[in-house]
Amino acid sequence: MKGFKDLTNELSEMKVSIKNLTNELQEVKTTIAESLKFATDAMKDLSENFSNTMGNLVKQMSEMKVQVDIKDNILKTLGIDTVLPDFLKKKK
Repeated sequence: MKGFKDLTNELSEMKVSIKNLTNELQEVKTTIAESLKFATDAMKDLSENFSNTMGNLVKQMSEMKVQVDIKDNILKTLGIDTVLPDFLKKKK
């Protein structure tokens, strides 16, 4: 049978072990929080970049369509739209 001193020593060792484990868990918690913040910031930046890129792409495509429509109108106005070979005409 263990004496009172032995039980006190075991409890002290358990207290130190629990304190160490608590510190390690706190470090893990901090690391996870930092990682999640980093991931969230990265996703936010990617989303903003994607939105900006898509907006610019839509704008450029719209401008290209306007340029093609203007070219077609000029060719029709000049009456030379029928002179162009088929491969140069806009596909419908």
